[in-house]
Amino acid sequence: MMTLNPLFKRNDLFQVLGREFDDFVGAFNGDNFAPQISCKSDENQLIIKAELPGVGEEDVELTIKDNVLTIKGEKKKEQEVKEDDYYFSECQYGSFERSVKIPDDTNIDKVAASFKNGVLEIIMPKKEEKKPRKINVKIK
Repeated sequence: MMTLNPLFKRNDLFQVLGREFDDFVGAFNGDNFAPQISCKSDENQLIIKAELPGVGEEDVELTIKDNVLTIKGEKKKEQEVKEDDYYFSECQYGSFERSVKIPDDTNIDKVAASFKNGVLEIIMPKKEEKKPRKINVKIK
């Protein structure tokens, strides 16, 4: 179930609705693995985290084109063991692709990514000239 923040920009709303639609359609294709993503920003950097449980680092590809970060990969299904009796399985498998528009003030030449405990973390520093700065003005 999606929750909406009333302060969302229109593009954010379309991104959320697009993801919900992709999840809905994926459920009918048997290909409904979609990683959850969080994105936060401070005055120095943009941090994006994607939850990728059961996905190997070697199965993830990151690209940036036209200020859009794309996380692409595949969660591979484990080989079935025939002697086990499964009652049901809620595990999701398949290929996935998530795209996030990144702000213009991001320095894409200095992007760093790490993968630990099934969480992909992408850190993008902000450009020096775009960082907010404080100027003290003397009153005469």
